[in-house]
Formats: sequence, structure tokens, C-alpha cells
Amino acid sequence: MYYDSKHEILYILDEVYLYGANNFVLASKIKHKAGKLFIIGDSEDPRTINEMILLGLNVGKAKKGKDSKDHGIMWLKGRAKIVIDKKRTPNIADDFETYEYLKNKEGKIIYDFPDEPDGSAAVRYGLEKYILDSKLKFGVKR
Repeated sequence: MYYDSKHEILYILDEVYLYGANNFVLASKIKHKAGKLFIIGDSEDPRTINEMILLGLNVGKAKKGKDSKDHGIMWLKGRAKIVIDKKRTPNIADDFETYEYLKNKEGKIIYDFPDEPDGSAAVRYGLEKYILDSKLKFGVKR
């Protein structure tokens, strides 16, 4: 990903998406694409993060807190533009195209965010620096 903060444009350029792969295979694929770049992983799975570090990745834990998912989704919705390379990131593209608010029994939107797919959660984690900075600007505590 690349975020142009001046123009508020997010570019999603590549993904590693392996369903059911072991951590060694996953780490190899990530290392091939990301090298030594810093990666933020889901803090709910510290064992996997520790394994990824042992396998040579530069990984840290996502900072989660009260309303972090909702705030992150709203931050993404507030960007001027999100450009997704659908050929190189088909899974993330699909996640962004199909994610929607929850609906009640009558089909009316209830403005609550359901669990998000892995790809869009990974995008949020990768942008946490910008998302957390925006929380500070608006006086929201971490």
C-alpha cells in the first residue's frame, strides 16, 4: 500500500493471500514481496506474530482499542479516493466491494459494522499510523 496523505489517496497495490498455508510458506511469500519492510499483524494472534519474527519478518502487533475497527473503517471511508489494483489484489478488491453495513430483518441499514474480511482488516492494520494520528487530532484517546 501507499498512502498519499497530501491528497488523501490510498493505493492498494499488492497482496499475499494464502488460505490454509502454514506460517513458513506464508512468511516466505511475504518476505519475497515485502523484504524488510515493517508489517503490522493482528494482535489477537501473538503466536503467529512471534513465528513470523523468528522466520525473519519485521512484524509488530496492531494497536487495538475501543472502537478501533469502527474508527478505522470510517477513516477509510473518509479518504478522497481508494485505488485498488484488482489484478494484483483481487481478494482485497472483493473485500472492499462487498463489505456493507449490517441490516435489520426488514433490510434497513442499522449503521453498525459487521466483522470485516481479512483483507480489509489487514489494510486497516497497515494504515494504523495514519488512523491513530487522526484520532489524536480529534481528541479521541487511544
